[in-house]
Amino acid sequence: MATEWLELPDWCMGGFSGRFSWSSTFNIIHQPKKVKRPQADAFDQECQHLKQQLRALYSWQRANNEPSIPDTYFSIKKRLSQRLKDIKMSIINAEWEKLIQATNSNDTRSFWKIVSSSSRINNNLSAGIPIEAWYQHYKNTFSAEEYGLTTQVLPSPDIPMDWPTVTPTEVREAKANEVNIDEARELYRPAAARASLLYFVVHDLSKINPIYQFSLKAFNTVFHKAVERAEASADIQERISNLKESITYFTFLYVGQGLFEKDKLIFLIQTTVQILLRNKEIELTELNFLLRFTVEHTYKSPVDFLTTQSWSAIRAIALMDEFRGLDRDIEGSAKRWKKWVDSECSEKEKLPQEWKSKSSFKKLIILRALRPDRMTYALRNFVEEKLGPKYVAETRIDLAKSYEESSPATAIFFILSPGVDPLKDLETLGQKLGVTIDSGKFHNISLGQGQEIVAEEALKKAAKYGHWVILQNIHLVVKWLGTLEKLLEEYGKQSHEDYRVFISAEPAPTPEEHIIPQGILENSIKIINEPPTGMLTNLHAALYNFDQEVLELCSREQEFKSIFFSLCYFHTCVAGRRKFGPQGWNRRYPFNMGDLTICVNVLYNYLEANSKFTGITVAISLAAAFYETQGEALHDDWQE
Repeated sequence: MATEWLELPDWCMGGFSGRFSWSSTFNIIHQPKKVKRPQADAFDQECQHLKQQLRALYSWQRANNEPSIPDTYFSIKKRLSQRLKDIKMSIINAEWEKLIQATNSNDTRSFWKIVSSSSRINNNLSAGIPIEAWYQHYKNTFSAEEYGLTTQVLPSPDIPMDWPTVTPTEVREAKANEVNIDEARELYRPAAARASLLYFVVHDLSKINPIYQFSLKAFNTVFHKAVERAEASADIQERISNLKESITYFTFLYVGQGLFEKDKLIFLIQTTVQILLRNKEIELTELNFLLRFTVEHTYKSPVDFLTTQSWSAIRAIALMDEFRGLDRDIEGSAKRWKKWVDSECSEKEKLPQEWKSKSSFKKLIILRALRPDRMTYALRNFVEEKLGPKYVAETRIDLAKSYEESSPATAIFFILSPGVDPLKDLETLGQKLGVTIDSGKFHNISLGQGQEIVAEEALKKAAKYGHWVILQNIHLVVKWLGTLEKLLEEYGKQSHEDYRVFISAEPAPTPEEHIIPQGILENSIKIINEPPTGMLTNLHAALYNFDQEVLELCSREQEFKSIFFSLCYFHTCVAGRRKFGPQGWNRRYPFNMGDLTICVNVLYNYLEANSKFTGITVAISLAAAFYETQGEALHDDWQE
C-alpha cells in the first residue's frame, strides 16, 4: 500500500535549533500494530495525523542532510505521547472495570473472555501474578510496543511472583478508611480557606506598590511553618481555630516585615474585612460604602458643629436600612452628639443614644462621616478588636530569624528608607557567625561605576565556598538586573549550603519607574526597616540597638549606664526632628543609629581613660562626636 505524505508546512523551512539523534527517536513514526481498543476514532485520527507530520519531517531532514530539527517537532511529539497515554489509560480503566464486575458476579465466562482479549493480561495471569498485581503493573506501564514504539514512556517495574492477593474484606476496609479520611480532611477545610484568603490578599499588595511581590512558593513555605508551630489540641474545633490563628499571624509577620509603615495598616484592615466577610459578620454593601463613601447630594447642616460635607454624608448613610433615623437623632439630640464629635478621641467613646449598641464596623461608617481625622486610629483599634493586640503592636525586625528562613536560593532583600543602614546589623550578625570581611567570607559590593564584573566574580566565589555577598544599591545598575536575576537562580540550585546573598535597593518613586525584576522580588525575603516615629518608639529602637554585652562592657558600670540612657534619650529627641525632614545641625543630615553608636564608643573610651570627669566635659566630647559624623557639616559657610 502506498504511503500518503503530507505537504511540508512553512515552519519546516526555518527556525531550527538544537542537535538531535534521529535514529533513536524517529522509530515513533512506524505504523502501529492493529490493537482492539474501545476508543473513539477521533483519538486515532489525531495520532495518525501527528505521526504523518513527524514522518514528513524525517523525510525532509534525510533529503536535505539537515542535522538540526524544527522546534515544532518537540510540541508534536509531546502531543502525540500524551494522546497515546490517554488512549492506553482509557483501555486500562475500561478493562479493569469489566474484570472487577466479572469477578464480583462470579461470571467466569466473561472474566476469561476479557483476559484472552489482551495478550499482556493473559501472559501476566498465566505467570501466576494475581489480578491486583497485574492491575498495578498495567496501570503504571505504557505499552509502547502495541503502538510501534521502541521505548516505554513510563518505566515498567518488576513485579514479584509472590505479590500478596487482596481479599474482599481488605478492599471494603480500604474503602471505609478512604471515607473516614475524606471526612476528617473536610473538617480542616476552614483552615485551608483562611490560607487561600490570605494568599490573595497578599497577592493584591502589588497594586499598592510593585515592590510588594510575593510568590506562591514563598507563601507555601510560610503556611507549612505556621501549621507546624500551631498549638496542638485534642479538640478538633480548637485545633482548627489554632491553625487559622497561626496561619494568619505568621503570614502577617512574613509580609509585614517587607511593608512600609503606611501600608501595614492597609494590609491589616484588608485582611480583617476579608475574614469578616467570609464569616458573614459584615455586609458587602456597608463595606463598599465605607471604602467609596459615595455622597451624591449636598445638604446644608442644621447644626453648628457639623460641616456641610459631614451632614451630607450623614444623610447618605441614613438611606441604608441599618442607619435609618440617624439624621433625625443627630438633629434632635444635638448637644449629646456635639459632645461626642468634639471629644479628643471620638473613636474610643460610645455613640450617643441607642446607636451605642451598633457594631464596631458600623461605628466606623459614622465616624468617617463625623470625624474623618480619627479614622486611622479607629481602624487600628478595629484590627486590634477583631484580630488581637499583637497585630498592631510595634514589632522589631530580627535579622537573625530572617537569616534562618533564608537559603542559597532565597536572598534577603533590604528595601532602603532614609536614615536606616542595614549594613551594620548584617556585619554584627556575621561576626556572631564567623563571617567577616577580614576573614574573606563577607563580600561588600556597592554597585555602580563598573562594579558589575566584581559582583559576578564575588557571587561565583561565594557560591563555591559558602560566603556572604551583599549587593548594595542594585537600582543603580538597571541594565545588569536581568543578568543578576539569572545568576541568583543559577547559583541558588547548586551551591554551598552556607552561601547567602543580601541585596539592597531604594523603592521607585512611582510605579511607572519600578525596575526591579519580578524574579528577584518573589524569590527573596523582603525587609523594610524604617526609622521609628514618636518618642517612645524611637527610645525603644535606640535601646534595642545595644545588647547586654555592651551595657556590661565598661568597668565603671553605674556611670556608663546612666550617661548611656541620657545619650539614647538625646538621640531620640534628635531623631524626632526627621518628621520635618533630615534636619542636621547646620545643613540637611539624617541622624541614624551610627551616630548613636559612635557616641557610645566615645563614652566608653572616655570613662576607661579618665578616673575623674565632669558632665560638661562628657557632653562636649559626645557633641563633637555627633559633629564628626557629619563630615563637611563642620566646615560649612556659616562657620567660616
